[in-house]
Amino acid sequence: MGRILVADIEDVQKVSFAFNTGSPLILGVVIAQQMLDRASLLITTPFNDVTATVQLGTSGTPGLVFGPTDAKPSASGQYEHVALVSFPVNDLLQLTIAPGASTQGAGVLLFKIKR
Repeated sequence: MGRILVADIEDVQKVSFAFNTGSPLILGVVIAQQMLDRASLLITTPFNDVTATVQLGTSGTPGLVFGPTDAKPSASGQYEHVALVSFPVNDLLQLTIAPGASTQGAGVLLFKIKR
C-alpha cells in the first residue's frame, strides 16, 4: 500500500488487490466526521466469475462508498466516486472482495481522505 500526503490535509492511498486477497482488507481507521473526497477503482485484470463484487466502505456499512453493483470486476474498467462521504462514526475503512469462483482478477484502489 502506497501513501502520498498532499498539502498535509489530504491523504491519498493506493492499494493493489487480487481475487485471492484476504477480505475484508482493512485500509485504516476513519474518525467520525472525517471525509472521503474521492475513490477510484481500476480493474486491471477482469475477474473470471461474473458474480464477483468489490465494495468500499466501513465495517458497519461495507458498501458505503462503492456498493456491490457500483463496479463490475468481471470487466476491465475504471469506476469513480467523486461525491464527498462523511463517516458518521469512528470505524474501519475496508475493501470487501467477493471473487465468487474466480481464478483470476486484480485491480487498484485509489482513495483520498481529508484529515
